[in-house]
Amino acid sequence: MITIEQLKDIKERTEALNRYLDIEGKKIQVEEEQLRTQAPGFWDDQKAAEAQATTRSGFLRTNCNLRSTSTKMNW
Repeated sequence: MITIEQLKDIKERTEALNRYLDIEGKKIQVEEEQLRTQAPGFWDDQKAAEAQATTRSGFLRTNCNLRSTSTKMNW
């Protein structure tokens, strides 16, 4: 059986992990990347747009994984 103290410890560790992973900062990065891809002229330079889209895709995957983990650990 898990004690209240153990639950408090797990919650504190989860909060520390969220801060360490900078989940809120990652969410902001994803939003900024989405705005960049919607800017006029973004797709004019196909190579740069492709590189940016790849970066954005990585941010989205990371954000999705972090959100899923955060939701599972949310108290």
